[in-house]
Amino acid sequence: DLDHDRAFRHPRQRADRRNKLDLIKVKREPTTTPSLGLDALSNFRPPKLANEWDLLPEMEVIVDGIHTFIRHFYQIGFIPKKMFIAGLRENTESVSVFLLLSILCISARFNKNLIKTYGDGLKAADEFMQKAQRLAINEIYLEPTLERCQAFYLLSIAEQGSGKSNTSYVSFTYILTFRNCCSQYE
Repeated sequence: DLDHDRAFRHPRQRADRRNKLDLIKVKREPTTTPSLGLDALSNFRPPKLANEWDLLPEMEVIVDGIHTFIRHFYQIGFIPKKMFIAGLRENTESVSVFLLLSILCISARFNKNLIKTYGDGLKAADEFMQKAQRLAINEIYLEPTLERCQAFYLLSIAEQGSGKSNTSYVSFTYILTFRNCCSQYE
């Protein structure tokens, strides 16, 4: 049947049809690819940093960044304000470095100390984002936890805000995967 709604277009030429048939033939040819074992990625462990805490600034700057995050991003209310900071001060090892870096990569744009240190809020945010992404490579292979999902969520927001939509999508995919895993047990 003729497509009357497409009559305004240029008429098709036979060469186009031949190329189309060639493409179809190419698509139908069987391809042989070396198969990876089922557990090729399940046993993969990227190298871990000796001390992740070296990626963070001093404690007062971290706490100031958390306060900035709480003030400017109160809509993201999953961090218990007073308990989180008190827990961080009492037992620093109880809080994930990945989560702290993800918080800082969002709050750095608005934190006066970090802006002064890095010269610009965007530079500070980018610095913490790169450090968080460096840890994300290891974190993605670990058991999903609420804290890890929160960190990936915040990292995804920071990446999206910096125009890195592809990496933002990858970070957010972790959360969707975690949600799907948890829904199996409900």
